[in-house]
Amino acid sequence: LPWRAVLAGVPGLVCGLFVIVPIGAALHVTPTWHLVAIPAVAGLAVGTAYSTGALLALLNVYFRDVRYFVIAALQALLYASPIIYPLSLVHNQTLRTLMSLNPGTGVIELSRWAFAANGTDPLGQPVLCSVVATVVLSAASVVVYSKFERLACDRL
Repeated sequence: LPWRAVLAGVPGLVCGLFVIVPIGAALHVTPTWHLVAIPAVAGLAVGTAYSTGALLALLNVYFRDVRYFVIAALQALLYASPIIYPLSLVHNQTLRTLMSLNPGTGVIELSRWAFAANGTDPLGQPVLCSVVATVVLSAASVVVYSKFERLACDRL
């Protein structure tokens, strides 16, 4: 069931990729071999969204206030994500490490590397943290769903 919510954004992603190609051509941007990382970026984003969404959906069955927490947490994570600026502009090492713990940071940095090809290496701490967080959250969601699925269906 959580796959439906995650995969609903895939057509928008595909349409966005078809829009970015003519824009890149109009701006005289030459494609590089970094574009092969786009499926990895999409897979990491979908995996992170699914695993987080699956756990939060199950928590929402037991605790009805989870949706309010999700709204506040998403806003906080939005400000803690290097969307407007690259992570390389953050010079404070403690702050950079804290920002790298956000699973979205690795997805953003990897997509920035794939599209911009500015020479910075994305395969560092942020991408590793995103991959580890996605694997841990996926494993946790499988274990939790297998244990509490019947109870959750009864509570609904």
